[in-house]
Amino acid sequence: MLGGVDTYKDDPLASFSMTAEGILRRDEYAVGQARRRGIPVLYVTSGGYSREAWRIQYRSIANLLEKFAGATRTPPDSSRGSRSTTKGGDGKRPSKLLK
Repeated sequence: MLGGVDTYKDDPLASFSMTAEGILRRDEYAVGQARRRGIPVLYVTSGGYSREAWRIQYRSIANLLEKFAGATRTPPDSSRGSRSTTKGGDGKRPSKLLK
């Protein structure tokens, strides 16, 4: 799956009108459809030239990992940015992400 954010409404090189939330929902829908059909997913970031592009990509990937791989976000500490962990509720790592 190619997860570009050049579809974002404020992208200076494109003329689409998706919101950040719309991009997040698009990616969630596409991965959900693939999973329902048993199709493996490889998510590759691409495109996006607005100042917000990296944040939108981050939010979408974090959302996909939380929804489909059981990852949880940990609060950032004073020396690092936001982090995610792929450990499930039982403390074990899932065998396959986004399976």
